[in-house]
Amino acid sequence: MNRNVVFVVLLIFVLSGISTDVPDTNVTISFERPQYVLSQTEMPIYELITPDVNATYAQSLAYSIFDIRDIVAEENESIFYVNRGTESFEIDKKDGSLWYADYSKLWNVSLGIVDYTAAFAKRDADLWLSEKGIFPSEASYVSTGLTNATTYNPDADRFNSKILQYNVNYEFMIGDLPITGDAAQITVMYGESGAIAGFDWKWREPKAEPYATAALIEYESILEVHGISPSDVVNHRLVYTIDDDADNNKLLYPVWE
Repeated sequence: MNRNVVFVVLLIFVLSGISTDVPDTNVTISFERPQYVLSQTEMPIYELITPDVNATYAQSLAYSIFDIRDIVAEENESIFYVNRGTESFEIDKKDGSLWYADYSKLWNVSLGIVDYTAAFAKRDADLWLSEKGIFPSEASYVSTGLTNATTYNPDADRFNSKILQYNVNYEFMIGDLPITGDAAQITVMYGESGAIAGFDWKWREPKAEPYATAALIEYESILEVHGISPSDVVNHRLVYTIDDDADNNKLLYPVWE
């Protein structure tokens, strides 16, 4: 399917010169379409493949990834979840994103990492994701962050800091453009003794054929229309993302960020 779609930077909405009558009043609200300059570049928009999420699917993943078995998945408004002691595994009903935490390990200030290193965490995350079959080819390692806990000893007049966990982060690309926001990311969190304390996984594969094409708005014209000085812009780039509205987030589209 090929459609001509005009899109614009996040938080700037292109409204098509419409008039909206307010019921039971004589007030008419009018919107004028900003005069953006369209480039000759056509960008593809992709439809994301969303899994069919149900209790059986949730239980299957809880078992295959974290060996949580023989526990019936429960459901609330937005997720299916499987709990075992201090462990919680969740899957979002609308997009299939995953969250896991062992709350006896995650953000536990009574614990701390001593000999385990960031390099070990990255190595272990790569192996674990591959072994579990949840390491998409589009994902690539980007950084390893850490979570610290700092306390103050008034008797010694000294601050003490320790590492609670390493957070191994992966990003996704489509072509040579990054995918940002809640559309795609992986984080594996390692705590004391290199045990997995948490896991955050968001990824839906786009269909191979574009859903539509879009005429790219010239970046400079956005600044001009909205009176923004180029010197006020710290950084900008072209990325892919999804709509923030969970009910309308099935398309992956390019925006200026």
